[in-house]
This record gives sequence, structure tokens and C-alpha cells, in this order.
Amino acid sequence: MNRNYKAVILCGGEGLRLWPLSRAKSPKHLISLTDGETFLQETLTRLEETYLIQNIYIVTNVEHKYEIIGQLYEKYKDKMPEIICEPCPKNTLPAITYAVNHIHTHYKNSVITVFPADHSIKNDKTYKKAIDDIHTLAELNHIVTVGIKPLCPNINFGYIKKSNEIDLGRDIEAFEVEKFVEKPDEKNAISFLKKGYLWNSGIYGFKSNVFLESLKKHQKKIYDLFISDENYNMGEIYDNLDPLSIDVGLAEKTDSLVVLESNIIWQDLGEWNSILESFKSSSGNALKGDSFCDDVENSLVWNYSSYSLISGVKDLIIVNTQDSLLVIHKDKVHRLKDLLSEIRHTKPQIIEESNTTHRPWGHFIVIKESGDYKIKKIFVRPGQKLSLQTHQYRSEHWVVISGEATVINGDKKLILKTNESTYIPRGTKHRLENNHSKDLEIIEIQSGSYLGEDDIVRISDIYDRK
Repeated sequence: MNRNYKAVILCGGEGLRLWPLSRAKSPKHLISLTDGETFLQETLTRLEETYLIQNIYIVTNVEHKYEIIGQLYEKYKDKMPEIICEPCPKNTLPAITYAVNHIHTHYKNSVITVFPADHSIKNDKTYKKAIDDIHTLAELNHIVTVGIKPLCPNINFGYIKKSNEIDLGRDIEAFEVEKFVEKPDEKNAISFLKKGYLWNSGIYGFKSNVFLESLKKHQKKIYDLFISDENYNMGEIYDNLDPLSIDVGLAEKTDSLVVLESNIIWQDLGEWNSILESFKSSSGNALKGDSFCDDVENSLVWNYSSYSLISGVKDLIIVNTQDSLLVIHKDKVHRLKDLLSEIRHTKPQIIEESNTTHRPWGHFIVIKESGDYKIKKIFVRPGQKLSLQTHQYRSEHWVVISGEATVINGDKKLILKTNESTYIPRGTKHRLENNHSKDLEIIEIQSGSYLGEDDIVRISDIYDRK
């Protein structure tokens, strides 16, 4: 492993293309589609084989920092990847610039490769060779993007038209880039496939100084905001930035760009049609959860809520969560973000968060709430603990329904097993811990004059939350 090679994982954005499974406060890269590792965890596991863990950087929204720490804590608590927090999402170019400038400040002229967190990639020899080829091309002062050999005329991906091949005298298929084409219609996608266009993977590699020089030339405002002021305030910088992708803001403009043609087994799982194609079984459908399907064709039916019966439909995306239902024709999935923008005006909470809220130690589900009480189901992962805390406005009653809880309640330390409970008066310091190998589940009943999540005074916390 070359210590000068760095990896940046883009773990930001709202992920609304997978609504209602993902929300603004629980975006797609932090969820799991398989009840196993999340997108972020899979990406990090894949990169560990090529990069030292201290050479991996995660760029995310500041609101997701502690959820990421929680997801990585058990495996990486002795050596955690560095987390770079954006004040707010402004698309990929500001996120990459933030990371590159940070790395360049400490490690001049590093070779940096940028990986989106929501990709599914087979971690085989072909993938490892592609990373080696990115490093080789970047060392030659190219900005490298990875183009995937298309398997079909997919209208959900961007395309790259390559031109002259770059003769490197070795087994690397690299080309100059003639143009980028955003998601085409089916007719053009078929034409692009025949003409040898490549799918745009969103994976980029470059030397940090080459990136910054290109940024200075083509996006001087962004360069000046990040580079020129040594006493910069990141909040003020982001207030002055417009959302801009690296594709539009830099890749389409720079004369340093080359595309590495690769046949890695790759899928962008950032929207529902990709999920349908990836999880489709021999029946022609992608089914998950408790439902009965009759005469259903080429559809995705994912049910996380009440039992469903679906009959006589085709080409539909149906996703049913505890608080929201999506039913949309697969050909209209591209409109989802625009439709959600309309909903945001009247139902912003449906866009922002679900009734499931993730924390570094696990998650909780709000079962019911009213003006003066709230009922939650709390899940604590093995080996995790909540902060030692007090509440100014509410009291709490905890009932263990699965697992074994270690509880601090005032001056007492309790061990609670299934069906055992404890009452925590308002103002009493308390903590919940799971010191066992299985998940801990409890029911929490809150009562008081104010039940907001900000009624927490933390005394100590293993995740360093304030």
C-alpha cells in the first residue's frame, strides 16, 4: 500500500431518489438494502484492501457525523477514518474540493481517488486493477474518470463519449473525453451503446495539486473561497457556494481529463430502477417484506409495514414504510425529486425524516406521541451505550422487551432483563448500555411538558457529542 495514495468517500446529499426508504436526515448511503452492511460500510470494506485506513477520508453532512461514527465504531474504534463535515450539501465539486484542500495541506501532491458511497462494485481483480490504473494515470498528471463498459442501454446513467486513445505502452485503456451526456432517452441510450459510449461511474482520480490548479483555472470563485483565506470559516464559505457537480463544474472543462475504460462489475444503486434491476429475481420482480403478489410483472414491491396484497400490476415501484407509501411507474421515477420538492412545502417532516431515527448507538422508532407523552421502541447495538444525560422537562419509563440492559439511574446501577423496568424522574442522570452480543430492545415512555429531542443535557458521551 502506497502511503501517498488517498481515498475520499463521498457520503453526502439527501438521497431522496430512494424515498421513502431514505430521507434527508437518513440518506441512502447510511441505510442497508440487504439487512447487512450499509452502503458506506460496504464501500469502506472494499477500499480497505487498497488503502491504509488512515488514508481514507469520508466527506459528509455535519448532521450525519455521529450516525457514521456509530456505524463504524465497533470495527474501527481503534483507528477511525477521518470524517470531514460539510455545513450543508452543495453537490460533489464543493465536497471534493473541501477534502482535496484538507489533504493537500497536510500531504502535498497526494494521489487522491474519489468514490461515491452508493455504488455496488464486485471487489475482484478487475476492480483492483482499475484502481491501480487510476493511480498510474494520476501520477502522469491526468484527471481520471472511470467509464464503465455498458451492459445495456440504461437511461438512468450518464454517458461519456471517448475520442483518441492515449498510448501509454502498457495494458491501460485510457482515452481523451469528447463529451459528457446526462441521462438520455431510450432511443439515444441504444445509439450510445452501439457507438461505444461508456457509463459515467462518478469515480475520479488525480493529484491534489493538479486538481487545485484545474479548479483555479475553471472555477476560480470556489478556489478562492477555499484556498485564498487561511482563516476561512467553512459555514461562510458554503453560504457563498452554489451547488455544482464535478462533472459540470470541472470535468467538462478541463483539458487534463482522460477516461479509463473498465469492465468492473458496477452498479449505481442510487435510485429505484437500479434497485429493481439489481434485486430482480427469476420471477421478474424485486420483492421484500410481508406481502402477497399475484399477476405482478417487472415491479419492485418492498414492504416494511403492514401486510400488503398486490395484484394485476406491471412496471411499478411500490415501497411501503411505517409512515409513507410510494407508488410510481418505473418510467416516472426520474420525477421523484421534483415531486418531493412539491410535498416539502406542505409536509416537510415526511421529506426530512421517518419515524425511525438513527443514532451512533443504534436507532429508535416513535410508536405514538401526543402533547404530553411519547412512546418509543429503542434498539441499542451490542457493545454500545447512550450518553450519560439528564432531561429538564420529561421523565422516562424503560421496559426491556429483548436482551439485557445495564442502566445507570441516579446513584444506582441496574441490570434489567426481559419484562423488567425502571422509572427515571425528570432531572435524574441516567444511561442505557448494551454489554452483550445481541441487540437490546426497550420500550421508552416519555411524559412531560416538552418532549423534543433537544431536551438532553449530556454529562459524558463515548461519541463526544455535545
